[in-house]
Amino acid sequence: MERPTQVIHKAIFLPGSLGGAGPRKSKVEKKKRKEICRLRAAILKEEEELKRKKKIGALEASILADETKVMTMGE
Repeated sequence: MERPTQVIHKAIFLPGSLGGAGPRKSKVEKKKRKEICRLRAAILKEEEELKRKKKIGALEASILADETKVMTMGE
């Protein structure tokens, strides 16, 4: 004979497990997808910033090289 708690457990938990993951799973997945999109955007922004800094560094080096070339020609 089953105990009353076993009957309640079967009545509550088994039908829920047969019905699928339920509404919470989709809510959690939606939050995860949103977080992934946010992280991808942050990574893209960081990459853009690094490219910009690299270009600025190259331009500054070019300007410095031009200035030193002009200074050495003047001597």
